[in-house]
Amino acid sequence: MADERSRLQRGTIARLHGRPKHGLIVRGWIGATEIAFDARDLDGVGFEQLHVGQAVEFYLASSPTGLRATGVRIIDEQP
Repeated sequence: MADERSRLQRGTIARLHGRPKHGLIVRGWIGATEIAFDARDLDGVGFEQLHVGQAVEFYLASSPTGLRATGVRIIDEQP
């Protein structure tokens, strides 16, 4: 798992909650893993710029409640 945490991960915004500003990223389709994040975990993007279904990249980190996403950035998917 340590190797996985140090590598850049990709996923999709699955849920967003405005108060407090937090959400879930899902990676994979079948048996997908949901990974929590909050506004403090964003990198170069404001929480208000995110939307469900948006592709993001991030790193994994441990927290008292399990894995969380850090360094969350939007993936620019334009050609």
